[in-house]
Amino acid sequence: MRAFLTGTAATIAALALAAACGGPSSDDGPASFGGSSSGGSSSGSSGKSFGGSGAVSTGGGSGAFNFPDAGGGSAGSLSGDACAASSYEGEVIPVDMFIIFDQSGSMNDNIGSGTRWEVIKGALIQFVNSAQSAGMGFGIGYFPIQIQCAAGVPGCNCPLGICIPPTQSSCNANDYARPDVPIELLPQVAPKIVTSLNGHGPNGGTPTWPAMQGAMQYALQYAVQNVGRKTVVVLATDGAPNDCNSNVGNVSQVAAAGFGNNPQLLTFVIGIGNTGNLNQIAQAGGTGQALIVTDAANSGQQFLDAMNKIRGQALSCEFGIPTPKPGEKLNLSEVNVRFTPGGAPSGDIIYHVDNVGACDPNLGGWYYDDPQNPQRILLCPASCSRVTSNAGRIDVELGCKTEIIPH
Repeated sequence: MRAFLTGTAATIAALALAAACGGPSSDDGPASFGGSSSGGSSSGSSGKSFGGSGAVSTGGGSGAFNFPDAGGGSAGSLSGDACAASSYEGEVIPVDMFIIFDQSGSMNDNIGSGTRWEVIKGALIQFVNSAQSAGMGFGIGYFPIQIQCAAGVPGCNCPLGICIPPTQSSCNANDYARPDVPIELLPQVAPKIVTSLNGHGPNGGTPTWPAMQGAMQYALQYAVQNVGRKTVVVLATDGAPNDCNSNVGNVSQVAAAGFGNNPQLLTFVIGIGNTGNLNQIAQAGGTGQALIVTDAANSGQQFLDAMNKIRGQALSCEFGIPTPKPGEKLNLSEVNVRFTPGGAPSGDIIYHVDNVGACDPNLGGWYYDDPQNPQRILLCPASCSRVTSNAGRIDVELGCKTEIIPH
């Protein structure tokens, strides 16, 4: 089934693919996301560990994409290249987004026409109710989560049985692995998101490390159960990580483990105001740079633009591979990906790389989710950024020797 999305940022059409659809790889086991940021035991049997030991402004535009009906897949030459023997229209992978949302006390600070909390909450409500978001999955969790203090609870000061203060921010990742609203499809889940946002408010510090551990733990469990969809995590925060031994380094480790996991989990970052070096977290999570809301007078629209850009990037940089026609078989050494900007007479090859770790920071590249039994073609961050920033089209061409980055 084709996906048709509306937006203003770019148009990608006529994606052509051919492949044999094998089963998903199990080279990397499920990620393990430690149960507590203060040394608790990890859950999960194998794979990456999510225990832990500047930014740019958004550029505006919706970031959503329109995929017009190209009439289905067809055999024949692509872009006039005689060795591209056959082509198929590709399927855009549907996206599910889980946002871990900062509700620390500093979200009560004024920004523009109101507090950060009220302005950003309004933009988020607008996003989930947008027609462009229909069909994607969406869920939300918050940090910090406040727990009631009692004698014997780690971190609680309770002389004579009286706890001062009576509550504190939880440092346990398991508390953040239980979403306030689990991922469900929009627009059906939008009323639950609105009710959830209206039931929360700013209080406490910024325990980003256990919050990200918990968010990743939930996102991984969801992704494993929804293999035909793309799950991404969005960290939205107005402050640098601090409480519960949190810092940019250990939060980045969590994002990196998600990016290297199978299934892969991208981490997008939105910073509200002066938030320190959040770029490091975004880079570790495979999304290049954090998106920073810097314009106090227009902060709500900037946050909405950032959310739309994330949706568009997640939708346009990963593609499913359809079942080939009877008798046809994919030769993995004869596949090329080409990007043609709108109005250009010809396109440019996007070079193939072996895996995400081989992505070039400037030239980008593309790679398979599993080189032995590929299910998807994924663009490297630099290539993804170029595609999502320019109108044009992507083709996957078959029959020519795969081109790799020149050395």
